[in-house]
Amino acid sequence: MRDRALILCAAVLALLAPVVTAVRALAVPPDSPAVLLLIASIAIIAGIFGGVAAAFDKSPGPKSALTPIATAIVLLLMIDASVGGHALLESFTTDRPAKAGVLLLTFLVGSTVFWVIREKLAIIAFVGAAAAFSLSLIVRSDVLVTRAAAQEPNAPIIYVVLDEMIGPEGIDRSVPGGEETYEAVRGLFERHQFKLYGKAFSRHFLSVRAIPATLNFDFNEDYAGRLSKYASRSATELGQVALFDRMAADGFRVKVRQSAHINFCAASDVECVSFPSFNPQSAYANIGSAAYRATMLVMQEAFAESYLLYNVTRILVPVFGDPSDVVPTFFDIHGFPLWFDEFAEDVTNAKPGQMFFTHFLLPHNPAVLNASCEAQRRWVSPYYLVEQRNLTGTQFDAMRSQFYSWYYGQVGCLLSKLDGFLTKIEEMPSLQQATIVFHGDHGSRISSGHFIENLSKRDMIDNYSALYAIKGPGIEPGYDSRKVSIQRLTAEYFSGKTLEELGPDNPNVVIDSKEQGKVVLREMPDF
Repeated sequence: MRDRALILCAAVLALLAPVVTAVRALAVPPDSPAVLLLIASIAIIAGIFGGVAAAFDKSPGPKSALTPIATAIVLLLMIDASVGGHALLESFTTDRPAKAGVLLLTFLVGSTVFWVIREKLAIIAFVGAAAAFSLSLIVRSDVLVTRAAAQEPNAPIIYVVLDEMIGPEGIDRSVPGGEETYEAVRGLFERHQFKLYGKAFSRHFLSVRAIPATLNFDFNEDYAGRLSKYASRSATELGQVALFDRMAADGFRVKVRQSAHINFCAASDVECVSFPSFNPQSAYANIGSAAYRATMLVMQEAFAESYLLYNVTRILVPVFGDPSDVVPTFFDIHGFPLWFDEFAEDVTNAKPGQMFFTHFLLPHNPAVLNASCEAQRRWVSPYYLVEQRNLTGTQFDAMRSQFYSWYYGQVGCLLSKLDGFLTKIEEMPSLQQATIVFHGDHGSRISSGHFIENLSKRDMIDNYSALYAIKGPGIEPGYDSRKVSIQRLTAEYFSGKTLEELGPDNPNVVIDSKEQGKVVLREMPDF
């Protein structure tokens, strides 16, 4: 009886472990109805196979084979849920019969091993599953990682990355809202005495390539794919941030406020606070009755590579809630007004020797907020209108204008927040000598696509134009029309190297090529 109980418990713990790991990593409340329903569903599935394995444990005759067989199935489901069965099989082969062969071979090997150890199977399975479940309860948090004492009372530095913020000369003034947005951007930074680079651009069109290169003073990186050479365990975790290291060496205490999309805190000794980007029930999200569907869709996306968990969440999505609800799968944009206010409050309490770094997912699409920062029922991707939507002619022009009008509205929300923030800190003597920088990481990407084969000059501007505005001691305010990458500008201002030491500028952008299967370099056109 004891062994049967151990086998049943082992199956349940084994399949729940990856679910618990994901829920904790996403910061979704474990007691929310969606999570509880998913856990119950997975526990039932585990109970079925675990029950079969337990019921026939040490049975006489051929029936005893059902225990190792059912246990092998549980093992396959656990592997699928833990590492993503689809992705794992794709790493071996894309051929369906070959995938079936890999699954069959794994199943046979597992069944054979479990048959050989059948006398000790119960205790071995339980200890292994209990260990996996225990590990699922230990998820590293970046909510508070401390420290580095300042050596000297340096004037504060405020460094803000505004995801997907296009530069002023990249703004298409021919579409509705374009002219007003152009004037608003220039007016804001000129009014607050910034040096604004009208023709700044990013060498990369993806955040996971653009931001790491910028923060590591690298204006020559030409890597392909999503993985930057500065990444650590994944494309979204940085293993090196030269900017933070440089600031720490100069005596600054670095505090990071980040989204959960990119982790800037893994490699550096910084104080770190993370926004709960994937928690639809946080105080920031404020999406009301859509929380159940949103939670389930967030988990469905998190489990996209798992055959078991993806399909279970897909079945559970329509159980509760209104199917017509416009439901997001991340909540940075909904949470921006409140999250920005917390950042602003943090900065106004700055002490000498502090550096504040933050990455806001705004005005990043979808354009959920209007110019008054009020959430709209919009959750649609505007990217790559030819490559993803197959639009041409008047349909292309109309859709592009519509998406840009929404995008400009969201930019208006951002500018209003920045204006209030800058007005407040200008009234504070402790921040009069602060260095402040705002820059984008790439353009709006409201374009034909990202492959070189589809890009016009206008598309390149939409994809690569990026804001860069800076203010501080010794920096002459004004409008600079130099065409230069944001990667180069941050190197010039923060690396500590002279222009001669940095070497020649790099005028090229990195573009994917579908035909060549690699990246190609093209000079950023004048704009």
